[in-house]
Amino acid sequence: MVFLIRGGNPEIVSFLRAGPENVLWRVRAAAPDALAVLPGVRGTPPVTVHTAVVPLDSAVTAKQIISYGLEQNCTVTLSSHTPEGCMLALRRDIVTLGGTHIERQEIALPPLTDPEQRLGICGTLLAAGCPPESLFERMQGLQES
Repeated sequence: MVFLIRGGNPEIVSFLRAGPENVLWRVRAAAPDALAVLPGVRGTPPVTVHTAVVPLDSAVTAKQIISYGLEQNCTVTLSSHTPEGCMLALRRDIVTLGGTHIERQEIALPPLTDPEQRLGICGTLLAAGCPPESLFERMQGLQES
């Protein structure tokens, strides 16, 4: 499965590439299965994908759209945020690229220095097949960037 990454710095792209081994992470791809658009990217590439992880109100064609952001109607948002940590709220069930069903739930995360970017990364990792219970540890590894 090919996941196209739009946006993010080289460190974030490397971080995502360390995700599930069954996913090929690309910054360019002719026919990707999934698309991740991280904050700061203007517009979305004209591709049709199975799954798209995008900021709310992005114009994209996908069978499954996983929106992220601080708005309560996003698929991936925060239910709480303190200096000690936060809770990611998965507001809708999603299906990973590998076909695993992930139900709505709250997931503990370490404190987030850039919440929107980190929500995009968490949504991307979940869509790629990372188990929700692994997000805390994975995101701790990105805290210093």
